[in-house]
Amino acid sequence: MDQPKFGFLSACTATSALPCGPLGFPSGSAGIGGRGTGREGEQRAFPGVAGPALQGEAGAVPERVQADGTDGNCVTFVLHDEDHTLGNSLRYMVMKNPDVEFCGYCITHPSESKINFRIQTRGALPAVEPFRKGLNDLMGVCQHVLNTFERSMKEYRAQREEEMQ
Repeated sequence: MDQPKFGFLSACTATSALPCGPLGFPSGSAGIGGRGTGREGEQRAFPGVAGPALQGEAGAVPERVQADGTDGNCVTFVLHDEDHTLGNSLRYMVMKNPDVEFCGYCITHPSESKINFRIQTRGALPAVEPFRKGLNDLMGVCQHVLNTFERSMKEYRAQREEEMQ
């Protein structure tokens, strides 16, 4: 599978077999209004979406950017104060979903800690569903890694104490 070309965007990562438009996202998909797409976009919070995985420390919900006249299956989520650590991990988890046609992210500028995270789904599945599932799955993986590490540290400390006696 060929990797898409990203034009003027730097530090982008994506997984798709689709041809790309001017922003590096699939041709015909919703662009980010005011960023060279010629489309006016609107920003809004997730309607009716709640849960710990979608809310930040202060309870803030990430922005959702969607071009006017498009349905909810092609959306860009703007994640503030994040970098490649979350972006690439989340992209991997979201792409495991067979209903996801395209998933990619880009860091808008190296001096900004903001990610534009794009999801395009097949059919009528809203893009917020694989986004939520990806976040929850990623939290589960991180919790498993943490539990395994803590258990190993506990066993190591117990072994060292036993050797010292």
